[in-house]
Parts: sequence; C-alpha cells; structure tokens
Amino acid sequence: MLVLTACFAILDCNPGMDDILGRTTDDPFQDIPVVRSFNGDFSVIISWREDEAADKYFLYRAADALNPEYDLIYEGSKTEYRDVFSLPQNEKLYLYRLGKKRGGKLFVDLTAHGKAGLGVVSGSQFDFQENNNSIADATLLGSNVLASNCWFYCSNYKDDISIYDEDWYYVNVPAHWKAIILLNDNNAVPGTQISHFKLEKRGIGSEDITSGFPVEIINNTDNAGALYFRIYPDFNTFKSQYTSASGGGGRFISYTINVSAFNPR
Repeated sequence: MLVLTACFAILDCNPGMDDILGRTTDDPFQDIPVVRSFNGDFSVIISWREDEAADKYFLYRAADALNPEYDLIYEGSKTEYRDVFSLPQNEKLYLYRLGKKRGGKLFVDLTAHGKAGLGVVSGSQFDFQENNNSIADATLLGSNVLASNCWFYCSNYKDDISIYDEDWYYVNVPAHWKAIILLNDNNAVPGTQISHFKLEKRGIGSEDITSGFPVEIINNTDNAGALYFRIYPDFNTFKSQYTSASGGGGRFISYTINVSAFNPR
C-alpha cells in the first residue's frame, strides 16, 4: 500500500502528464488559412484551426504574383493574426500560407504547387446586411433602399484562388402577385448601365441585371410566401474590366437595392 500511495503522489505532482500521454502521435494536418479582408482599416485578418499535433504555427506572406516569394511574418501558438499595413495599399493582393512545427520538424509547403489564402488590402468595409451569404441568413427586402456591396478578386498565382461575396435576400409576396426589384450599380459600365452582378432566383435560375431596370420576383402559387434570390458577381464582367493580363485583380463594388412596387402578375 505504501508503494501505491507514493505512485499516486507522484502523478498528482505532474498535472500535465495526462496531456502528454494522451497527445496524438500524428503529424500536423495540412491547412489553408482563412483570410478576411475589408475590415475598414487596411488590415487583413488570418486565422486557422487549432492542431493538437503542432507545437507552433508559422504564417508566411507573399505579394500576389505568378511566382510568389514568401516571408515569415508570424510564429507562435495563437490561431489568428492581424496583418496591419503601415500605408494604405488599396487593392493590393497578398497570399498567405501556414506552416506548423512539431518537435524539431517544420511542416510547410512554399513550393509552386502549394495552396494559399488570398487577402486584399482595402479601406472598404462589409455592408450592414452581412453575413447574408446563405439562404439561412437572407435579408428581408422591402421598400427601404439598402446600401450593399459585393466583390470579386482572383490571384495572379492560380486561377482557382479567388474570393467573392454573394448576398441572399427574400421578399414576402402575396399569392399571384409579383415584387418589382430595383438594383442600382454604383459602378455600372458607362453608357450601357450593364451591372457587375447577376441575380439568381431560387429554384429558377440566373439572369443578368441592368442597373436601374426592374427585375420581377413572381409568386405563382395560391399562397403568400417568402421568395428567395441572391445577388452575386458576374465573374466575366469583373475579369474583363479589372484583372491584369495574367489574370489577377478584382474590384469592390457597392450597390443599392429595394422593392419598388408590388403588382398583380
């Protein structure tokens, strides 16, 4: 009994022993950091999932380019980093990659084949409707004019690295009536009023939007109900106007939207 008591006393004096014995033996998992831009202060916020196999995290940044060159900007145990720029570098793009260290081994891929998160240095900020990026978080649209924004940016490095915003709305429409929606693109193509957006009606499909021209949301049923639609960037328009020859670039575009009328269909 004396021996057992001594053993328990030793275990009680080492509160971290259970953590050490129970820790995974796997290598750290590969991860692409989540990058949030448009914070209103020319900063980019990068976050990542906690990994119990990692002793330390390493965050790397490169200016967006066909052949990006990465520099280490953070190392430590936190899972979020705010990248603050000393001078407003409006519309400048950066790539972010995450590395992890376990013991004496560093796990990181800075090669041309690695994946990265894309960030935009901008003084712009989300609209008040955010986060309305899904049907579950859709914004109720009425006669009041809402000021909103959308964006699309893609990397020079890889075509599949892009970020964009989509906005979900719904409108309550009486049976066999229609809602008339007006969207005004604050940067519509001069002389044409072609907007930078498309509208997709839930369960019906997408259509182009001409800035200031009405779009009908029709309730063909015998019951009043909420009809859902989303506004999202017309990628071809954004790319043709705001990207470089190598494919990188983009734009932050603001717009207003409201229901101008309800009419029998």
